[in-house]
Amino acid sequence: MHVARSIAPWDRLQTPARWFRSPDLHRQRPSLSLSAISCCPPSDANGSARRPRRQRAIADHFDCVIPHLNGRDITLVCESIAPLQEIQDYKQQMGWRFPWVSSLGSDFKYDFGAAFTEEQQRDGAEYNYQHVDRAEPQKEGMSVFALQDGAVYHTYSTYARGTEAFMGVYRFLDLAPRGRNENGLEFPQAWWRRHDEYGNR
Repeated sequence: MHVARSIAPWDRLQTPARWFRSPDLHRQRPSLSLSAISCCPPSDANGSARRPRRQRAIADHFDCVIPHLNGRDITLVCESIAPLQEIQDYKQQMGWRFPWVSSLGSDFKYDFGAAFTEEQQRDGAEYNYQHVDRAEPQKEGMSVFALQDGAVYHTYSTYARGTEAFMGVYRFLDLAPRGRNENGLEFPQAWWRRHDEYGNR
C-alpha cells in the first residue's frame, strides 16, 4: 500500500491556502499531514459550532504522535471552518496542543471534498470517492501535502472509515475479547464521548 501511494502522481496546488507557507507552522518540514476534518469544533459555513463525536475522537490521538512526526520531518495540522477565537477557546477547553488553523471564508475544505454547499447538501455530492445522495455540511477527512521548491502538492486523501487508521484506540479494541462491541448501537461510533465525559469508568 505504501509503495502504491508513494508512486501516485502529485497534484500541484495553484492557489494554496496562505497558512501552508507559514514557517511558524511547518518549520520547513517537507511534508504536511492535514486533518481537514473540522475536528473539534466542526462548524458549518457560518461558524455555528457543532461537535460530532467522531471528529473529537480522532483529534484526541494527535498530540502524542506530533513529536514523532516532527522527528521525521512531517507536520500535523488541523483545519476547521470556524472563527479562530472559537477554535482557540475549544482547543483550550479540550487541553489540545496540536496546530489548528481556521479556513473560514475560503474554499479550501470544499475543494478537498470535506465540506459541501447548500446545493450539494440538497442534491448530492462526491464524498469518499463516491456519490452520496445527501451530504452533511462537513465530514471528516485526512489529506497529505508535500512542500517542494516553494510549491505545494496534494499527494493523498482519505475519508470516512479511512480515518480510523489514525485512531489507535481501535487497534486496542480489536485485540480485546469483545472487540469494538458496537452491535445494537444507533451507529458504530455512538459510544464515543469527549475524553472528559466518561466519568470514573
